[in-house]
Amino acid sequence: MADSKPVPQLDLAPKLKRPLSLWNPLDYLLLFYWVFYFPQALHWYEKKWGDGKTLGEYTTFKDKIQFLREYPQQLTLWIQGIILTIIAPLLIAKFLELIVNINWFSVALGVALGVALGVARDVEGGVSSGVVFSVGFGVAVRDVALGVALGVALGVAVRDVARGVARGLKEVIFVAFGVLVGVALGVAFGVLVGVALGVLVGVAGGVGVIISALRFEDWFLGSILGNYGLNIFHSSFLPKATMSSQIKQWLRKDWYKGIDNINQLLEFHSQSIPVINSLNTVLAEIPEHQLIYRISQIAENLYDWEVLKYSAASLANELKAQAIIGFFFFLPYRYLTQLKSHISTDIRLDTPPRAVAAGFWYLHEEEPQKATEAFEKVRTLLYGEEMYQLASILTDLLGTTDTKTIASLNLPSFPNASLLRPITWQTLTRLREVKEDIALTLNPQESRLVRNSSLNRAIGELKGIINEKAILPEAERELILHIAQNWLNAVESIALEIGSLTITEPIINPYIIGDPVEGQLFVGREDIFQKMKEIWSNPSHIQSMVLYGHRRMGKTSILRNVNQKIGQNLRLVYVNLQSVGSANRGVGEILMAISDAIAETLEIEPPNRQDLLDLPERTFENYLKQILREMPYRGLIIALDEFEELEDLINEGAIHSTFIKVLRSWIQMNPKLGFILAGLHTLDEMSRDYFSPFFSSFGESLRITFLSPASTRQLLTEPTEDFALRYDRTSVEYIHELTYGQAYLVNLIGFRLVSRFNRLRFEQNSEIKDIITLDDVNAVVTDEILQRATNYFQGVWNQAAKGAPRQQDILQALAGYPEGREKEELQEELGIENQDLDRAITTLKHHDVIGEDGTKIKILVELFRRWLVRSKFI
Repeated sequence: MADSKPVPQLDLAPKLKRPLSLWNPLDYLLLFYWVFYFPQALHWYEKKWGDGKTLGEYTTFKDKIQFLREYPQQLTLWIQGIILTIIAPLLIAKFLELIVNINWFSVALGVALGVALGVARDVEGGVSSGVVFSVGFGVAVRDVALGVALGVALGVAVRDVARGVARGLKEVIFVAFGVLVGVALGVAFGVLVGVALGVLVGVAGGVGVIISALRFEDWFLGSILGNYGLNIFHSSFLPKATMSSQIKQWLRKDWYKGIDNINQLLEFHSQSIPVINSLNTVLAEIPEHQLIYRISQIAENLYDWEVLKYSAASLANELKAQAIIGFFFFLPYRYLTQLKSHISTDIRLDTPPRAVAAGFWYLHEEEPQKATEAFEKVRTLLYGEEMYQLASILTDLLGTTDTKTIASLNLPSFPNASLLRPITWQTLTRLREVKEDIALTLNPQESRLVRNSSLNRAIGELKGIINEKAILPEAERELILHIAQNWLNAVESIALEIGSLTITEPIINPYIIGDPVEGQLFVGREDIFQKMKEIWSNPSHIQSMVLYGHRRMGKTSILRNVNQKIGQNLRLVYVNLQSVGSANRGVGEILMAISDAIAETLEIEPPNRQDLLDLPERTFENYLKQILREMPYRGLIIALDEFEELEDLINEGAIHSTFIKVLRSWIQMNPKLGFILAGLHTLDEMSRDYFSPFFSSFGESLRITFLSPASTRQLLTEPTEDFALRYDRTSVEYIHELTYGQAYLVNLIGFRLVSRFNRLRFEQNSEIKDIITLDDVNAVVTDEILQRATNYFQGVWNQAAKGAPRQQDILQALAGYPEGREKEELQEELGIENQDLDRAITTLKHHDVIGEDGTKIKILVELFRRWLVRSKFI
């Protein structure tokens, strides 16, 4: 019967939640235990209270002192280590004096050696070496005891040096090698002495090495206690009983917990051998279509990357090769090499698991060419082709170290669906953009401004990739950073040649706030124009449509730029229905506004004004028929902006509802005529009876919502072709976070940034750089900018008072929570029935006011949320 117990979540890290204290005796006992039975805890402690750094990483005495000044907890640990190095040997020797004679001079020498090691290297080396040498020499009253003491000291030194060189599997191999060398040295010593006592002393030394380096007592007790011993005995790298079968069971039952547990064992135990053997067994059982994904999960956050290496190479053969070196160290190098050649330690690609593991290992080791060869073996597997392409592209990129080679790169198309490494491909896309900027920089046909801007963009993008390295998958992280740094060095080397272009006069502010944006100043919305082209692609019929979205999303600007963007032998006539005011003269006044707009756009005479007032519908219809007969265009589109004004005029009695039927007849009058109705309402929201048949004539509805991050970036960084001010990536991302891509707010912040730059540079003569940073954005996003956007925010707030009830209450409840709130919290706080809450939330979502972030509901536009907090409504 299969074991039904869930896989435990190992947590082998020390449970200490505070720094060690100089005045707590128990902390000295804990430190002593760490040194001899849990040395990994010292490494954890140093990292935890050293901002990821350790004292041993610094080589000069000056650097060590500076490190200890910056991190007082490290200084406390260092002092405790020195104290323990002095006190522990003396106490142990004093206790042993009751049993054997103690050579106190030898004890003192051992203490001095330990203190010296502690000062020069680290706490672990000082305490362990000091205690072992002091006690070992102090009790060495006979020659054999001396041999054991020397062996124990050498064994401790071997482990100490190994931990200084590396953690994890490398330590295991290093210690295993050290044991062999220690035993060989001991025997050699005895043979050289040539007497039985000498051999005995030498063998005793070898035994001392084995005892101290292999830690049999740790292995024995840990094996007896099983899982309970995992939290007590951490030192021996000898495989503990049932460990391999336990790891295999974890991986088979819960892959992700199994990986987490493996990392715990690698970080806080020396059980690398059973980890590797178990992992290799389970990998051989995994279906091939899951193999690359599973191994990529291992590589996401693997504590010891050597594990993947020995998933593709033989660890047993590696240990055998080290045994040869250990026993025959006295032979010339060429003979040792010849002996080792009979044992293969090479990485193999003969099975899919080995090939995949090797591919990720080679990426981590910055050998993309070998990774390409490995992934080529598994191209037919799921994600195999993607990883092969990735390794191949990284190989090409790594070989480019000068700007001419970078600019001439011919990169293939990147995959864009069902990706295993989406972040990596996004970064490669950024590198492709850098390549294009470098090509512009090197093009002598381009203006100095264009070349300088391209150069600055490339430098900024490369620095952004380097600064954002934490988001990259660990396997290819260092490789991509190496490439980015190479490119950055290459680009910066030509900076003087291109020359820097300093802004010498105030920038004409390109950002327009409040008014519609037209012509070259209009940026983005290419997706909307492409949809319009598709809708109007039928040469025999012009489809009418509805254009809707929340306030100041850019609907008017889109309509104003249709003629320039669409072409296709169409003409759009723009009419803002707010211009008719209260329509005191009725429908005739509305049709007069439309006729004037048609006349201006098509450059023809409008109908007689009095006729429009006397017989408005008949006069306008005849005018339309005449235009459609005589105009040279394929189609005429009449855009009625702020269309909800008609509903208001009907409700106020200024015009009769039958006008909607007349308008519908004109929409259906001629296939060359189309209408666009633009406004806040969508088809289902205009629920009056007279609107229902009217909207059946409209086949398409386009929703105008927030700018995407890419469009926000384009609007900010390229408002005009010759815009000289630059933005770093973090500032653009922050502006999008604040505005959620709301076009009016993006323009408002951009406008304020340019105004601030001009003021600081040219009015106050400040030394301000030609680049917008996060600090600059924070400097303009103040209460003042919230005040300037009050009209927009007020409109959003007022709109929330219409339609579904309790919308404003929901906004008030969300305003104090930037991260959002759970729906259940809102319902409990506001006391709203579930059906009413759902209706209000749906309406607010539909109006682009709130959205979902996981399970939480939040206000989308951060600036609107801040305005609510600062307003009287909260």
